[in-house]
Amino acid sequence: MKFGYIYSRADNNFAGRDEQRFAPEHEDGERVPFRSRPGQVVGGTLLTHEATLDMLYSPTQDVVVGVFMPVFKYGFYSNTVNDYRTRVRRPGDIYLYSGYQLAKGERLGVTLYGKLKVPTSFKYPYTNEAIAGEGQFDASAALGGTYMLRPNLHLNGSMEFKYRFGWLGNGRDPDGLYVDPGEELHMSAGVGYGVASWLWLSAGWSGFNGTPWKIQYYDEEHPIARVERSFHAASIGAYVMFGQWVGMDGWALDMFYKEPITGEDHAVMRSGGVGLAKSF
Repeated sequence: MKFGYIYSRADNNFAGRDEQRFAPEHEDGERVPFRSRPGQVVGGTLLTHEATLDMLYSPTQDVVVGVFMPVFKYGFYSNTVNDYRTRVRRPGDIYLYSGYQLAKGERLGVTLYGKLKVPTSFKYPYTNEAIAGEGQFDASAALGGTYMLRPNLHLNGSMEFKYRFGWLGNGRDPDGLYVDPGEELHMSAGVGYGVASWLWLSAGWSGFNGTPWKIQYYDEEHPIARVERSFHAASIGAYVMFGQWVGMDGWALDMFYKEPITGEDHAVMRSGGVGLAKSF
C-alpha cells in the first residue's frame, strides 16, 4: 500500500494540428504558449495537485491485483493577462489492474497485465484547463519485464496498448460535438541501480503515441478536427527503504520526477511526486 502526492505544472504546449488551426506558422512539436482550448485563451499556467492511493495484492506467487486512484485532485488554470481562471476539485480516474507472471528465471522476469480505467469526470475532455479526469473508459493490455545484469543492476521495460472508448459525454455536449479519443501505445525503458541495501535509484524514458482524436458534429459525416497526440519524458526516481534500523521495517519512501522531452498537441507537463509505502 502506498499513499502519495503528485504535483504537475505546465505553461507551454507541444504544438500540433490544434495549435495550427489558430496559428499556422507553428511546427509540430514546437513549444508554444499554453492555451485554453475552449476559450482559445493564449498563455497561462496549469497546476495540479493529487493525493493518491496505490494498493497491490498478490493472492498467489504469480498473480497480482491492484488499484490506483487519485482520491483527491485539485486542478487550477490561471491566465492573468486575460483575467481567466478555471479550477476543479474532485477524485481522479480510477485504474484497476491485474498481472500474471509469464516468466521468472534467475535473471529475467516478464509479467502480462490487464488494465481498466474507470472515469470519475464527464467534463468535455479535449481541453488544457483544470481537468480532473479524461472522461472515457480505457481498456489495455501490457507487457512488462526486468532483466538482471547484476544483483544490483536491472534493465526494465514495458509496452501497453490502450483501447479508449468514446467520451461518455457524447450526446450531452451543448455544442453538439462528438469525440472519439482514438487509441494509444505506451512504452517505457529504464535502468535501476541498488546503491545500498536500503537505496534504489532509477532513470529512464516513458511516452506514448496515439491514433488521431476525431471531433465532429453529430449531424456531419466528417470530423472537424483530427488531432494526433504524443508525449515523451525522461524520469528519475529513488526508493528508500527505512528498515529495522529506524524501527520502521516494511516502510519505504518512493520519489520521482519527470521532465518533458518532446510531444505533439500535448501540454509540456512537468511532474514530481513522493509516496510513503508499506508492505505487509
